[in-house]
Amino acid sequence: MSTITYSDALLPLAGLETAARPKTGPSLLSRLYAAMIASRTAQAEREIARLRHVYGLDLEGKALPVSRSDLPF
Repeated sequence: MSTITYSDALLPLAGLETAARPKTGPSLLSRLYAAMIASRTAQAEREIARLRHVYGLDLEGKALPVSRSDLPF
């Protein structure tokens, strides 16, 4: 069995040294997560717009009003 002892002489005194890092902004992982959320949101909005255009339905399944100028013929 061994015993390890530490000396307080090498430790800085509490409260005398402030080695706090300056706040530089969000971390890399939080920025990556936010970018992934924005990308998936944009993709979902594009898909909804595509389905509305192709099928002429809103999210509840009701037909959207179509004017004569919207018709392809």
